[in-house]
Amino acid sequence: MITKKDFETRLKDLQTHLDVQFLKIQALLNKTLHKDLSKKNPKIIPPKFVQIGSRFFYIETYSIKTWTEAAATCREMGGYLAAIQNESELNAIKAQLNPNSYYWLGIHDREKSGIFQSLASGLPAKFLKWHQGYPKNYEQKLNCVWISNGEMHDFFCNYKTYFICQADNKI
Repeated sequence: MITKKDFETRLKDLQTHLDVQFLKIQALLNKTLHKDLSKKNPKIIPPKFVQIGSRFFYIETYSIKTWTEAAATCREMGGYLAAIQNESELNAIKAQLNPNSYYWLGIHDREKSGIFQSLASGLPAKFLKWHQGYPKNYEQKLNCVWISNGEMHDFFCNYKTYFICQADNKI
């Protein structure tokens, strides 16, 4: 006999697996679309995105979403949930953020625990600046990364908070 707890755990695991598969398919479709668009006009910047450092970002400060919802919103806007490329870019973005808030980034270890990768590119995360004691990966359930005060934390993907989008899919 299966217990309610076992059923809920299996259901959550299945949802996580389906979310990862959906995001992979979405990233593949978007990569194909992005290639076609970049051949026609390589400098298309989605509306609402502003240049911060050498790249273009959108910082959501009004509505809060889960990590998956934030990723979908960034795609609908023509971008991707953001990954940061270096300390300089982190500092430029940090200057635009409310220091008392959290913002989802497009970095996760949903496919393999402890291996953090960029949602936009599918490549290993280029730059990680963890808050002291992080990543925690509590019972392998802290799979999505957010930023606060210029430092990164892994947390439950279904938590709702603000988010940052990037216009490109290179990082």
